[in-house]
Amino acid sequence: MLPPQRQRTLTVISVVVTTVALAAYLALAPGTAARVRALVGLEGTARPDSPGTPYTFLQQDPVTQEPVAWDRCRPIEYVVNPAGAPPDWPTVLGDAVSRMERASGLTITSLGETDDRDFEDRDPTGYSPDPVLLGWADEDEVPDLAGDVAGIGGAVATGDTRGFRYRTGAMVLDSDLFADLSDDGRQDVAVAIVLHELGHVVGLDHVDDPGELMNAEGVAPRPRFGPGDLKGLAALADVPCG
Repeated sequence: MLPPQRQRTLTVISVVVTTVALAAYLALAPGTAARVRALVGLEGTARPDSPGTPYTFLQQDPVTQEPVAWDRCRPIEYVVNPAGAPPDWPTVLGDAVSRMERASGLTITSLGETDDRDFEDRDPTGYSPDPVLLGWADEDEVPDLAGDVAGIGGAVATGDTRGFRYRTGAMVLDSDLFADLSDDGRQDVAVAIVLHELGHVVGLDHVDDPGELMNAEGVAPRPRFGPGDLKGLAALADVPCG
C-alpha cells in the first residue's frame, strides 16, 4: 500500500499533467500539396548543449530535472482502433513501430484492436500504465484535426516525490490524408508521419532543423530519424527505470 502522502501527491499531480496537449505533425506530403499540415502543440525543453544535433522533450521532470520518459524496463503497450484506417494500415503501423523500437531501444507491444475512441482524454489509473490508443479520425470527431493537421500524438504522465513517468497516451491520424497516401502508394510518407507522431508519444517535441524527423516545419518523405532525433531518443532511454 502506498503511503498516504504519496497517494495525495499522485492525485494532485495527475490532474495537472493530464492537461498536457497532444503535439501535432506538420508535413507537406508529395501529391497532397494543398494539405500543408498546421502546427498545434506545446513548447518543449531544448537541449542547447547539443550543437548540430537538436532535440527537445515534451516535458521536463520537476523532481529529477530529467526529461519525462516511459519506464524503459517495461514495454509500452498499445491498442488500435482501425475504424477509418486505410487498407494498408497494418503494414504502415508495423513498419513504424519496428523502426521506433530499433531507434529507441524501447519495447512497443500491440495488445490488438479496440472499440475505444477516446483519443483526447487519456487518464492513467495510478501507477500501472494503460495502453496507448492509436487510430484514425476526421475533424468532425477530433476537432484538433481541423484544417491541415495530419495527426496528433502525445503521452500523459503521473508522478510523486520520486519523479514522473508516462503512463498512457494517444495517436490519432487524419483518415482522409492516409486514404490519399494509400491510394497514391506513398507508404513511405505515411510511415514517416506515424514515426513522427510516435516520437511525440515517447516524449520528443518539435525541432527547427529540417534534417530531423521531428522538424516542426515538415520533413522529407523518408521514414528515418536524423542524428538529433536519435540523440533525443537515447537521452529518453537513459532515464532510469522506475
